[in-house]
Amino acid sequence: MKSEPTFEVFSSIPWGHRNTDIPLAIEDYPAYAFASPDQMRKVRTPVRIRLGTQGRLHALADASARPATPFILHLDAAGQVLGKTPLSGNDQDSVEVIILDYVVDADTNCYLLEHVRSREANQSNNRLRMINRDGVPGWSRIGPISEEEFDFHELSGSFHRLLMDGNSCLYLPATRHAGAIAEIDRDTGAVARVHTSEKFSDKLFMNERGTVIYILYFTDLNLRGLGLFNLEEGNVATLVGDEELYGWLLYAIGVDASPDVYAWRESCVARISFDGRISPIAEFDNIVVRSNDQAVFLSRLRVDGEKALVVQVNRGSALGGPDSLELRLPQDVSGGHAWELIHVDEQEQYYVYGGEEPARVGTLLVYESDGSLKETISPPVDLLTLESRLANYSFWQVDSLGRVYITVTDASGLRVVRLIPGDSG
Repeated sequence: MKSEPTFEVFSSIPWGHRNTDIPLAIEDYPAYAFASPDQMRKVRTPVRIRLGTQGRLHALADASARPATPFILHLDAAGQVLGKTPLSGNDQDSVEVIILDYVVDADTNCYLLEHVRSREANQSNNRLRMINRDGVPGWSRIGPISEEEFDFHELSGSFHRLLMDGNSCLYLPATRHAGAIAEIDRDTGAVARVHTSEKFSDKLFMNERGTVIYILYFTDLNLRGLGLFNLEEGNVATLVGDEELYGWLLYAIGVDASPDVYAWRESCVARISFDGRISPIAEFDNIVVRSNDQAVFLSRLRVDGEKALVVQVNRGSALGGPDSLELRLPQDVSGGHAWELIHVDEQEQYYVYGGEEPARVGTLLVYESDGSLKETISPPVDLLTLESRLANYSFWQVDSLGRVYITVTDASGLRVVRLIPGDSG
């Protein structure tokens, strides 16, 4: 019997400056070319998470508005904070650093791929380095950035990703150059081996078994597909997708142990098998976690037969279930898109925001617990105290079991919500 997907709070990390907190960072929004002064507001900066071994999760606090010394917060398989690693260095005052990617091994050592620019010479370079769990810098390698050529040993080239398998083996891909992936010695930073794939792209993932999954583009066919690269055997199996798969593979999130690919398209998460089958899992426009009881609410905008707009809300499971509630939008609201639930209070009043367009402010709608409209507010109050924001799909993670870890920011902190796919049987 088929079971529906469910959403649960894996972890809630407060904003703050304690060892278990993440400092709050905010940025300007929206980024419209013709944004009016009235509609400019502040939103919270998203946080980059990474899954590690043993079900652990790691969160990087490195936004420019946060403290000068960024750090990685470590969580166990139950979502509880284990500790944090400050990402300091001896040259912190002499260089500007952009962290491109990071991974954490089973011993909680951190590996960073960075762009560093000297404040004196105004020259940017690649840097790959290790920092142990206590924040003590280990080995570090540096080399010139280049789009034309690469050399793993000199760390010259264009690098953007780090990969790590379930055995904490560390890999540095240079996918713009002959599909080369270097295995890096974690103790020294030296290149241990180089693996080369015949088919490759700069969009790739690695699962816990060490299989590399490429999102491929077949130029001659104008189609997208998948490539499975076995590093030990050196061979790659490919799938050419159809037109439907082309659209899905533009927004890949990650892979599980199978390896199936997970993607986000038009507010839907789907699982894609290597034979090209697309299995939708869940649809939602936004996720809200209520602070007092950690209840999870989903919302999805739909259009009725008479083109009436409805925001459908569900609690903790797929939309349309027994806990589903319809919030009907008034006929006179402006803008027919981007309406979503942004807050649920302790009285179970629902706050829906939408109608925002270039040079036009949005409208805040407040509904009673039974779904009846209570209040229309335009222009809205300061949304920073109310708004739950779903991070872009590129900030999400997928574990070996196909569970999707989704990040949401709200007034209380960072919420990591775990989507557990239902059974299709």
